[in-house]
Amino acid sequence: MAEKRKTSPPISYREAALVKRQRQAGDYDDSTSSQQIAIASSKDGQDKGLVRSVKRTSSLSHPILGFTGAHTSEILDVKFSRDGSRIAAASADRTISIWSVYGECANIGQLKGHSKAVTCLAFSNTISDALYSGSADGTIIAWSLTTGEKQRRLRGHRAIVNCVSATRSGPELLISASDDGRVMIWDPQAKEPLDVLEVGYPVTAVAFSQDSSQIYVGGIDNQIHIYDLT
Repeated sequence: MAEKRKTSPPISYREAALVKRQRQAGDYDDSTSSQQIAIASSKDGQDKGLVRSVKRTSSLSHPILGFTGAHTSEILDVKFSRDGSRIAAASADRTISIWSVYGECANIGQLKGHSKAVTCLAFSNTISDALYSGSADGTIIAWSLTTGEKQRRLRGHRAIVNCVSATRSGPELLISASDDGRVMIWDPQAKEPLDVLEVGYPVTAVAFSQDSSQIYVGGIDNQIHIYDLT
């Protein structure tokens, strides 16, 4: 019978210590955007493992940035714009805050138009200044980020809107899904949906395929359903 391999004794976290490692020839460049530490598993520091951080390639001023002070209730969704220059945050306080990612990371806009919590957001992938928001009030609003004004309100759902998604390519289309068990496909310039999928149970996630020829639908049935749009 083969002898069982002996296992190493577990590391005691009470004995573990962080030990700064001196830089050596051939080490990765230790600039302000990277750092190196050694983790010692014993007090005498004999057993060490080097943890080497990856050099930052971001142009942000700091590795961690805080965007605070714009909302009075919890944040329910956050999205980056397609070019990464802006962040939009949706809140239960019924507003949407728009932030500049670079420079002073300023709050550059506050959008108000929903009567209940803003639950989901989607930046347009084809229109540079368009943002879409869904809400517990059952509506979707198309916003212009250039003016900060509401362009159109889309009505059709009978319950909270859980998610919205915009086409990744081709003509601008929008899909929304709700606790009412329906998925709606919209032309954001029209008041009525182009099509309605009766799923029959609350839908919690939707997305377009890369070529926008299919949509993916997830809900409380624990499955993902794929629908062809062509």
